[in-house]
Amino acid sequence: MENIILKKIRNKMVNDSKTEGKLGTTIKLKRKERNKTLQKLSDIVGVSVSYISKVENNLITPNLTTIKGVLETLEINEKAFESSLVMDKWYLKTIKDILAIKNYQKQLFSYLNERNDFQAKLINFALKTNKGAHQSVSEEISLLMYSVDQMTNLEFVIFLLSLIRYHINDEDYLNAQKIFIEIKSVYLTNSYLSHWHAKLKFELALMQADLHVLQEAKDNYLKYLFLHNKLTKIKAVRTEYISALAYFYKPNDFYLIDEKLYQRSKRISLVLNEKFNDFKKLPLSDDLALLLYYDYQEDDNNVIKLLPKVKFLNTIFETALLDYFTIKYDDEADYCNFLKEKIFSCEAITQHYYGLCFFANKLKEILLKEFKYKEVNLINELVAKRKFNL
Repeated sequence: MENIILKKIRNKMVNDSKTEGKLGTTIKLKRKERNKTLQKLSDIVGVSVSYISKVENNLITPNLTTIKGVLETLEINEKAFESSLVMDKWYLKTIKDILAIKNYQKQLFSYLNERNDFQAKLINFALKTNKGAHQSVSEEISLLMYSVDQMTNLEFVIFLLSLIRYHINDEDYLNAQKIFIEIKSVYLTNSYLSHWHAKLKFELALMQADLHVLQEAKDNYLKYLFLHNKLTKIKAVRTEYISALAYFYKPNDFYLIDEKLYQRSKRISLVLNEKFNDFKKLPLSDDLALLLYYDYQEDDNNVIKLLPKVKFLNTIFETALLDYFTIKYDDEADYCNFLKEKIFSCEAITQHYYGLCFFANKLKEILLKEFKYKEVNLINELVAKRKFNL
């Protein structure tokens, strides 16, 4: 399905500057939804296949009397369509609600209850994916894909940004990134779309290997959060960014910034980069860095004692580290198989460049002791490939 949507995206021509309700797009979507071919619909309502096809593709303005049977058969509310030809305001409310700039939930759901056309399907899809729904929207994606060619600029971007969110919810960051790179700045016709785009870019930047990309994404996203005075979100973004520096930064880089604010990340960076002598010069603290240090030193007793005291942040990398310590220090768990599953599965951590590096290095240590050089080379190839895929 991803090849199809990427092809549609690349072939999409953006001509509309204003979004108007399109009856043809709604007819096509409703017909596909009911599994009716053009010929079957033509036979039912007595209108030619050619005429219906031209209406569906918005090539002609239909005579509502002529297609009345089509509207009735597909249960399309003609009055609802006529009463809301201009859709920009509803799409804008949808975007503001998604970005938590203003709560339009009541208005939007009231609007959706009155309509069952293409525009309503798109708004519903955007709201559901961005509120965390996943399994319940796959059918809607298929239906909306039929209408990609007929979407206007604004509809197209809303669909793509929501589709990216769908893949992120599914921990499919690679396909999310493939779609993301297709969105050019020309599509971002207002500041709210740019804000939404910046939010997704920051989330994807956390998964890749380039610190400059992450810094740029963070700064751009914070710009929009400051604009709307989203103080809680600003704090959360900064916390996630600083925690990410533990693996993006080399230890010496931390001397250039406020050490107190970045102390936790600096400590972890020292251990991950195996600067153990420098780490031991720092004050002792029962934290993740010390836990990692004990692990590198193969000090099992201290790892087991310290593990219950350590606080792990709710990030992809640190959540995976919690799994790592839990499994490795469980005598009944298959540690080697766990590492293989982490590396070769479709989990989010395998698409997180530095997370993948951590688990890959741990597995290579085991494989090298067993002289399994082919498997080590396979892992090296996977890591190299991942570096350029995000």
